[in-house]
Amino acid sequence: MLLLSPLLSLVPPLPPLFPLFPLPPLFPLFPLPPLFPLFPLPPLFPLFPLFPLFPLPPLFPLFPLPPLFPLPPPFPLPPLFPLPPPLLVLEVVKRRSNQSPAAMRE
Repeated sequence: MLLLSPLLSLVPPLPPLFPLFPLPPLFPLFPLPPLFPLFPLPPLFPLFPLFPLFPLPPLFPLFPLPPLFPLPPPFPLPPLFPLPPPLLVLEVVKRRSNQSPAAMRE
């Protein structure tokens, strides 16, 4: 950045854009009337009580959902890790450590 600072001083400063292109204020040129006094909106909920006109039945009695968790799974799930009991593994390791290398190869 220190090497660029002498080069940046050679660049002429840019003229400001807005004095070159003066923008007139938009709203005094096009005065916008207030929208709501021109089109008065009545209060929506007193005029259209939606729920008394269209009574919504309760959804869950129409479509009874069975309880999810008490239901059994659709197919029996196998155990995730079919490992032998740890004591059996330990016993096999002990037996093999007592054998000779020739017997272990068999």
